[in-house]
Amino acid sequence: MKNFCARLNEVAPKGDFTVADLSRWFDRPYHTVWFWVNKSREPRGSKLQRKLVYGRLDLLERAIRFNTKLPIPPSLNQFERVEYIEKLRHDLED
Repeated sequence: MKNFCARLNEVAPKGDFTVADLSRWFDRPYHTVWFWVNKSREPRGSKLQRKLVYGRLDLLERAIRFNTKLPIPPSLNQFERVEYIEKLRHDLED
């Protein structure tokens, strides 16, 4: 079974997610996500925090596998990308 960072690095390009996009998806600071992507640091924090992060990775993997709204449309500007990602995550979590 792949670890969190390997899974994240596999799924991000499929959805055309940048580190900033992933930061929005996981609702974590940019630098935290940068370390996950570039330095293979596993998520830390309480058990509940890690459960939330792993759950959102599962959700992202399923969204890319089954959802027609990914990859992110290239026509969106930086502000529209933020809204798109947050709305997509919110819709999928419900």
